[in-house]
Amino acid sequence: MTSTFDSNLFKGGSDLAIAKTILHESIHAYLVAYFAKDALSANINYSYFVTKWESSHDYNGIQHEVIVNRLIGSVASNLINYRKNQGYNLPDQFYYDLSWGGLQNTSAFKNFSPEVQKRILNVIKIEQSGIDVDGNQSKPKGNTSGGC
Repeated sequence: MTSTFDSNLFKGGSDLAIAKTILHESIHAYLVAYFAKDALSANINYSYFVTKWESSHDYNGIQHEVIVNRLIGSVASNLINYRKNQGYNLPDQFYYDLSWGGLQNTSAFKNFSPEVQKRILNVIKIEQSGIDVDGNQSKPKGNTSGGC
């Protein structure tokens, strides 16, 4: 599996947005490799994924549901560890919000209140582009990356 990052998506964005995206895409790669290498264990450990696959072949969407249901906490924890290594002093909630990047079409995200959705989307958009959901310039909390 090959992951390609579009550097245009990160112009004005932060190192935190890039770190989140690398973690997110790594999970996709892990799931593909796991099912290819050890399908029996994968079918047991990710039975939800297999059940969903039988009714819908939206591979990306199903993987996003797996990330939300099983792995989003790990993404946040890794971002929190990154925070410690980089010396950021931001609340854990910020990293949990950022972890939702790429998962906005999941049922779990859609079940959040509009206020929570907007808070999360603002964190994601500002870190990725330096622009909030209302189109206003807003400085990312992370170090500006200048793109990938």
